[in-house]
Amino acid sequence: MKRRLLGIVLLVLLLVAAAMPLSSCGVEKKVKRSTKTDDIENPLDAGVYDSNGNFIQMDWYPDAKMNDLDDTKFRTENGFVIYTGEGYQSAIAIDVSSNQGIIDWNAVKAAGVEYAIIRLGYRTYGSGIIMTDEFGYYNMKEAAKAGIKLGVYVFSQAISIEEAEEEAQFALDMVKPFELDLPIYYDTEEINYDVARTDKLSGEEHAANAIAFCEYIKKAGYTPGIYGNQMWLCNKMNLYDLEQYSIWLAKYEKELNYPYEIEAWQYSSEGHVDGIGPVVDLDVILTRK
Repeated sequence: MKRRLLGIVLLVLLLVAAAMPLSSCGVEKKVKRSTKTDDIENPLDAGVYDSNGNFIQMDWYPDAKMNDLDDTKFRTENGFVIYTGEGYQSAIAIDVSSNQGIIDWNAVKAAGVEYAIIRLGYRTYGSGIIMTDEFGYYNMKEAAKAGIKLGVYVFSQAISIEEAEEEAQFALDMVKPFELDLPIYYDTEEINYDVARTDKLSGEEHAANAIAFCEYIKKAGYTPGIYGNQMWLCNKMNLYDLEQYSIWLAKYEKELNYPYEIEAWQYSSEGHVDGIGPVVDLDVILTRK
């Protein structure tokens, strides 16, 4: 009788052990992404507010590539943010489109700008037609002539991999005469002021399009990158899918407060730079030494 009871007890213990999660058995289970902050330290616990004023907690990616930037080492000089910490070389940059009109690039260079990220064109969010930025070629030509290093971007409204690759080819055709020092960026973001053709895309579909664009650019021998804010990169899409590419982060705050690897930070959309009439986006390029 005792042997029978002992056998039953052992069987129950084996069944319980089999039902336990791997992490409870001493085998670490990799966390893909998490929104919980009570069990892991999440430096993004401040989150952001979406276009409707709703507070959004940032997803946390514990296994992603992290930066070594120290927020206390950013400072403003002559209206531009620079980084003075160890391990990085920072450079002053702006990004422009036809919204800035005709730019005096010599004056921009004299103001201290070292890099310009220039819009090549955009896909319309309604009809889906690719339009060339009317000042795209002019800006690349005149900025390069003034001694400013170049990067470029395409504003995407791709709803398929085929359309993303079409946008990549559009970019490659435009940059042929120029030497680029920064990536060809894929700009994907929410259209919060109107109905857009990309509204029904899932985060996975947005990420697939971004990857298709970047891989197409890479195969042509150029460096690809992705532009987005932290809600779009971390919540809408999965950062693990994107971190292999250069990240250009949009975050209009005094402190970066972003733990993941980036190579450019767009910190303002209301900059004033000599040689440019309207306000302009300001960026800092962050290159690891």
